[in-house]
Amino acid sequence: MSIAEFRDNDEAFLTWLVGHPGGYVINIGRTERGYARLHRASCGTITRRPPLTGPYIKICSESHAELGRWSANRPDVTVSNCGTCHPSGGAQPGCASTATAGLQAGAAATPHAGASQVSGWEIDGPGPAGEVWLWADRYIPFDQLSLAMRDARTALRSTVPSLAAAPGQILDASYAGRKPANMDVENLVLYNIDATAGGCFAMGTGHGVRFELAAGPRRDPPSGQKRACSYRYRLVSPGSELSYWQLTRQLARFTDARLGAFSASRRLEQAWLAIHRADAEITEAGTGEGMPFAVFLTLAGPRTATATASPELVKALIDGTVAAFQGSAAVGQTAEAAARIAAATGEQHGLITRLLFDSTRTVLGTAGTLVYLRGEGVQWNPADHLCVAGQLLIKQAAGDAWTLSGSIHAVDRSR
Repeated sequence: MSIAEFRDNDEAFLTWLVGHPGGYVINIGRTERGYARLHRASCGTITRRPPLTGPYIKICSESHAELGRWSANRPDVTVSNCGTCHPSGGAQPGCASTATAGLQAGAAATPHAGASQVSGWEIDGPGPAGEVWLWADRYIPFDQLSLAMRDARTALRSTVPSLAAAPGQILDASYAGRKPANMDVENLVLYNIDATAGGCFAMGTGHGVRFELAAGPRRDPPSGQKRACSYRYRLVSPGSELSYWQLTRQLARFTDARLGAFSASRRLEQAWLAIHRADAEITEAGTGEGMPFAVFLTLAGPRTATATASPELVKALIDGTVAAFQGSAAVGQTAEAAARIAAATGEQHGLITRLLFDSTRTVLGTAGTLVYLRGEGVQWNPADHLCVAGQLLIKQAAGDAWTLSGSIHAVDRSR
């Protein structure tokens, strides 16, 4: 028996799978440390989304025991089973441990198969309930991560792809616990974890995604320890009710905002402009200022296009929608910012300025500075930190243009 390792070579990896249908594959990040996942060679979750050997390395062997020895010789690697193909009936190769943090001794409860506990965080799932949970002593930031938070993020990136959405399902991501006051929920559960379009969320977001801020930890971790925050990922029906918020009244609604070809650049500005040009129904201006709210969006695109509700797309559309129903009170920087937006979008400077100060749609209130200068470009500052829940659906439509429809609702906690 021997171990084959594949880096940046999808063709060779796929050839190995064909020649070893009864083999096993460890999927691990390029640093070869942190959290990894064991799959059967026949598992579809490791072949669906190229590049297969770009962000991850594939460690392959026909022998389960040989991969066990491989992982046992790497104390800073934590390997657990794929929740889709269940290799070897649930047995794990090697020891689930990390050298940098180490397993907690004397845990109050013994984690079941598939659960891993290390210093500062724990992960569990997907398990029988089809949910991935991560508990941590603090939230995972986008950058400047501690070693423990980097490992926790790697664990999520390795585990979440097992949640592959079927038609009629979307990925549901929620967070509970401590967070900075101005941190956006969609960033916490999506963008901070993996901002790349083909990253760990690609399998679950082909039809859409939902995010929510929960009111405190909702389930104790397997160890029984108290953690400051928790993340949950699962698949739900897009028509199901929110888990932690109740819609109270509609603040705004718009339909068929025309995005045109909807290029990958300047998506926030494209959405903001298109919503301003679309027909909209709103309550009285300012009635939603300072209140928690939820945003529901539907992005309809050509049948020939392929798109997922990637973190980058979610961030751009939520920010663009919220900005479209806010106004700007500042004048100084905003004038120059309007000129930069006009140059970037090919629109008239006067139009951009008028829309930035348009008070007819400011149902979410007026920001001090909605957009300000940053480097050679601009930085938007919508109040989406008050967006406690949101949903983006991806649908196909006739024609070759993209359209966006949506609504904004005031919410109260439901439980």
